[in-house]
Amino acid sequence: MNIATAVKPARGSATIEEPVVELIPAMLTAFLDSDRNFIRARHAGLREKG
Repeated sequence: MNIATAVKPARGSATIEEPVVELIPAMLTAFLDSDRNFIRARHAGLREKG
């Protein structure tokens, strides 16, 4: 296994290997999208409470 590939899943799981280099941007994008949605919801809630 190349150091740039993900660790194999637990026994009984399907084995899917993706380069870590490709996973990191996707994980960062998902985190930032979630964070933006949280901030929007928080601001909306603060406006309603006045």
